[in-house]
Amino acid sequence: MDDNQTNCASCGAEVFAEDQTGRFPAHCPACGEMLVFDDEPTETEASELPESDELEETNIIRIVRARRAQVRTRGYYIAFLLACVIGVVQLAARLYQGGPAGEMVGYAAALVLLLLIACTFFGKLQETSARLKESALTEPTTPPDFDSLSNGSQHTDKLEEFGGSDHHSRP
Repeated sequence: MDDNQTNCASCGAEVFAEDQTGRFPAHCPACGEMLVFDDEPTETEASELPESDELEETNIIRIVRARRAQVRTRGYYIAFLLACVIGVVQLAARLYQGGPAGEMVGYAAALVLLLLIACTFFGKLQETSARLKESALTEPTTPPDFDSLSNGSQHTDKLEEFGGSDHHSRP
């Protein structure tokens, strides 16, 4: 992946930087989610590892970065939602105080707009939270094999061998 390309944390789509500015858009063109960039360097020190381990490490790093970006995005949605709620409360207080009709219409319109924006952020917050609850691991196709496990009785056998059968009685 070059410096002019990144992947969306939500849908995985490739997003390219704009040609003239070299800056990325604020939202993914495919799904519309807010793009969040990780400040960590993209180069890893996995060049000494065999290729299969390198691919596994790359996959783990990709998953961790995507989860981190989703957590950060959820934090932004919470902050925006709180800002909208505070604005709604302030506008409701202004409407309650009264005033000229023109101002009241403007306050009411701004209040409705902020409520709609808050509802949008609340929906996005729920989607992001649901995505974070999903596991990146798939369910195993075969049941676990517990045959090689023991019940722990070998430890008492070792204790009896070490201390003898009269380890409970003391002279």
